[in-house]
Amino acid sequence: MITRRILLIGFGAMLGDRFGVEAQHAKVSRVGVLSLGSSSVSPQFEALRKGLRERGWLDGQNIVFEDRTRVDQYTRLPEVAATLVALNVDVLVTFGSTATEAAAKATNAIPVVMVAAISLTSGCTRRPCRAASSP
Repeated sequence: MITRRILLIGFGAMLGDRFGVEAQHAKVSRVGVLSLGSSSVSPQFEALRKGLRERGWLDGQNIVFEDRTRVDQYTRLPEVAATLVALNVDVLVTFGSTATEAAAKATNAIPVVMVAAISLTSGCTRRPCRAASSP
């Protein structure tokens, strides 16, 4: 699925930039996950985990997910986002616009990645972004 590849390329490039490509497997990266309901069983979250696993990011070994997806009310999202920021995660992955807004308001220092299931032919995106490679 092309959308999944673009998401994973962008996510991997961001982690590579954040830690340096050589240090990517030396440090355990912490990923905060924020959404309403439970994204831990969502197809998008599973696709993200699978794609990262295929690229060498092994859950519990060099990447840890701080899963805060069982938020039952949208009014609690800012509080939960602040908790993830206080945990000093390396990146915040959000599912849905409300979770993304809460994460963006909670920090200016931690990158926020919004996971959305859209078709590239839907017209929502004009050009898919591609990760730049270092020489």
